[in-house]
Amino acid sequence: MFQFNKRRLTGLLVCFVFTLSIFSQSAFATSTLGMLSHSSFYDSNSLYVVGEVKNTGDVAIQNVNVKVIFYNAADQVITSITGYTDLNVVLIGRKTFFSIKMLESQGALNVTRYTTWFNWTDAPAGKPLGLSILSTNESTDSDGHRHITGTIQNQGTVNSNNTEVSVTFYNSTQGVVGTAWAFANPPNLAPNQIATFDVELIFVQQVAKVASYSMAAESNSLAYSPMPSVTPSPSPSATVNPSVSSSPFPSTTVNPSVSSSPTPQGTNNPTQSPTSSPTSNPSVMPSQSVSPQPSGTQNSDPLTATTDNSGLLIAIGVVSVAAIVVASLVFLVKKRGLLKSV
Repeated sequence: MFQFNKRRLTGLLVCFVFTLSIFSQSAFATSTLGMLSHSSFYDSNSLYVVGEVKNTGDVAIQNVNVKVIFYNAADQVITSITGYTDLNVVLIGRKTFFSIKMLESQGALNVTRYTTWFNWTDAPAGKPLGLSILSTNESTDSDGHRHITGTIQNQGTVNSNNTEVSVTFYNSTQGVVGTAWAFANPPNLAPNQIATFDVELIFVQQVAKVASYSMAAESNSLAYSPMPSVTPSPSPSATVNPSVSSSPFPSTTVNPSVSSSPTPQGTNNPTQSPTSSPTSNPSVMPSQSVSPQPSGTQNSDPLTATTDNSGLLIAIGVVSVAAIVVASLVFLVKKRGLLKSV
């Protein structure tokens, strides 16, 4: 029969609790996504839903899938469209935009409200930093398109392939009114190599709302440290392209309810980031239901993501099992008289 004295039993319990605390700390790490702002607008009878989310958790995430479900006046689902956020890997505390397009042939003119859903996978390894934007310049062309141009450098130690630069445009209240991205020229950069970029916002009615913007960059192998929001300098006046149309939205009362996560389906967003890839075993964040806004008017109500509780549930389960094991061990020791004094 095994025999335990008090010191050995105490040492065993201390080691067990220490190991359990390390595992529990890891298990409690959760990924959380927060909606910062979003809006919608029509252009040439197509409906665009744009917005920005932030990684508010304590682990990097990747493959953030965006699903928008569109409803008509009878509150029936017209269709759902899926896409991805601009950044494939979103480091802790970083933000990234999304842009979903609904065509007139898909029923865009019949939309009275939409809901957005997000799911993602954890990326504990994150992505190493290395991309640095060296200079920027802003201009507006004769068609009324806003251009953000500049230079970007690979300051990392590995090649930067498929290097892209993205810009999120805000109104005076920091609500997202437009998004755009472009590959660097050239897109593949060796360490220390410099490239140029030209990111263009083509929606004239949205250009008129822009008060500031923020920038990000990413490649297959490197991430970028976001720079502070930039207030655009005055640009020479330009003739607005009269061919751009904007159809009014039917207004409806905002429905603040959320429902359980549906299975993602629908047409892929054609404007998704080139570094995106499909998700698997995702965390899910439902958003508030909102009504479309005419000509990109910002819905300024921020939405906070629900927390992925998988780590919490694992930790609770581990602690419960450990407690049962310890209690059973102490009970058996006492019952069988195996505990002896030193």
